[in-house]
Amino acid sequence: MGVRHEARNFGMGGLGTLHNGMAATYIYGPDVDVLMWDSGMTENDNPSQDLFHRQYILGGGKVPVLWSLALGTIIRLNLEAGADVGYPGEGTFGLPKATTVEDLDTFPWAVRYMNCDPTLKDICRQNEYNGTCWLDRDDYTPTTSQRAVPGGRASWHPGNRRHQIRGRVLAFTILKALKEALTIWKEADGYELPDDAWHMTERYESVRAKVMDSEGYCHQKMRKHQLEFVCKYPMKVKLFHYSIPQQVAEC
Repeated sequence: MGVRHEARNFGMGGLGTLHNGMAATYIYGPDVDVLMWDSGMTENDNPSQDLFHRQYILGGGKVPVLWSLALGTIIRLNLEAGADVGYPGEGTFGLPKATTVEDLDTFPWAVRYMNCDPTLKDICRQNEYNGTCWLDRDDYTPTTSQRAVPGGRASWHPGNRRHQIRGRVLAFTILKALKEALTIWKEADGYELPDDAWHMTERYESVRAKVMDSEGYCHQKMRKHQLEFVCKYPMKVKLFHYSIPQQVAEC
């Protein structure tokens, strides 16, 4: 049917997204259907998150669904501009709670160690990850001492098990939307949908116009003379051609 899913992960570590948000459409691509912000460690403020979403909406490509962790800003963009928004759940609602080690062995593998009694906190935390630094081999023994597990497992970092559950929530959301689209198509007379079911230009232009007129949070950290440029108009980015350094192309 020509349906393809592509996920683009721009892991910025401790850098945040503020600098990328200034030219989001050009960096993340103009064809993003679902845009997610997830940089709470370094950008736990509404103006930075608002800028990220606004600049993508204004950038001239698609107006994506803001399926984002920046809850306050996406709600405001929904109320002020009619942007489509959603909040990704953690997938833990309704999971059985383990009160003993024996309970853990009875749970399905995908949800094991995910909901534990405080008495099992340490063992469950240890099993949120499955990464190791070195697997013993018969043909080679490293001369450098190897750690047992990779570093960087801060107490607030979700392990691969939690990432797996959250990833399944996202995948289920996409599959559910695809199912609903196919149902609409199936129920259409002669499988022919009206133009307004396909064409999104009017919808995109409406949301963009309202974003430009809305207050939002973006202006709260910007100087007054910067407001109209940073918060209300799409930014441009210059791409440097490294093979020919003297040439610069403006997108």
